[in-house]
Amino acid sequence: VLTGEIAAVTSEIRVLQDDVESAQSQLTRLEAVLDLHQERLYRLSVLYEVQTQRLIFLQGQYAAAVQRLSQRVVELYTSERPDAMSVVLGAQSLTDVIDQIQYLSDVGRQDERIATKVERAKIDMRETRNRTRRTKAEVARTTREVADRTDEQRAVRDRLVASRNQLSAAR
Repeated sequence: VLTGEIAAVTSEIRVLQDDVESAQSQLTRLEAVLDLHQERLYRLSVLYEVQTQRLIFLQGQYAAAVQRLSQRVVELYTSERPDAMSVVLGAQSLTDVIDQIQYLSDVGRQDERIATKVERAKIDMRETRNRTRRTKAEVARTTREVADRTDEQRAVRDRLVASRNQLSAAR
């Protein structure tokens, strides 16, 4: 009778050992997935910080471009603007008049282009940063879920080990 009981307990121990090994295998896989998610979350955090610094830089560049543009506009309106007759009389040739007008026009257009490009870059960086923030939040959520599953699996394995050890001690 005692031999039969020992054989039954030994059989239960083997079954529990198989369950422990299976639970450990699942736990190992989950821990590997968790490590990958944690690494991705870390990299996204670094990327988000770099993008934030880039956005701050672009905001400064945009502010400087707008300031330059504003100064030029003020200069245009506050400086002595020669009348058409003064420009014509002061010029050496008609080409000089055309060149001066063209130069002023080109400077104004260039200032506008610079301000527009910097503004577009700032908007693009803000959008990219927002996408990264959303991705980071999604990865953080997934990482928490995997961590929870990992903790649950660890608890299952620990319960199985405890049961196996209890049966081994009773044998």
